[in-house]
Amino acid sequence: MNKGTGLQYTRVFHLVDAKDKILGKLAARISIALRGKYKPFFNPAVDHGDFVVVINARHVALTGNKGAQKTYRWHSGYMGGLKEVKYPEFVLKHPTAPIERAVYGMLPKNNLRKVFMNRLKVFPDEDHPYTANILKHHDVEYERLLEKISKQENSPNINKSTKKITGM
Repeated sequence: MNKGTGLQYTRVFHLVDAKDKILGKLAARISIALRGKYKPFFNPAVDHGDFVVVINARHVALTGNKGAQKTYRWHSGYMGGLKEVKYPEFVLKHPTAPIERAVYGMLPKNNLRKVFMNRLKVFPDEDHPYTANILKHHDVEYERLLEKISKQENSPNINKSTKKITGM
C-alpha cells in the first residue's frame, strides 16, 4: 500500500479577500480548504487541511435584509444571561467574528474542529503578517479562469450568456 510522499501532506497558505463576498458562500469555501477536501487523497479521519488567511473581513456582504435582521446570540450560563446583538453592532465591536462564526458552524462537529479553526487567520483589513507564506490567491485564480473562458468565447462549447462550458 502506497502512503504517498511527504509533499502530499504539506500545508499551503491560502489568501482570501472577503471584500464584497457573500458571507455564507465564502465560509463554505474556507471550510473546504481548512479540511483539505479539494485534495485527491482526502480522508475525513485524517487532518491534512491547509491554512487560510482572510483579509478585509469587516467588508463582507450579506444578502437580502440580513444586514438589518441577523442577530447573534450567546448565553453566559447564568439565569437571564442571554445576550442578543444585531449584525451592525456586532461587526463594529468584533469585525472578524462573523466570518469566524460562519466557518465554525460549517466545520464538522468533532474533535478536529478546534484544530481546523486554529488554522484560520482572519484580519479586518488588508494588513497581515503572512505575506511571505501565501501560495494560493483565490481571487487571482478565479480571474485567470474567467480570462481563459473569455478567450474561448468563439468556441461552440461555451454558453455566452452564462459562460458555462456545455456539451462535454
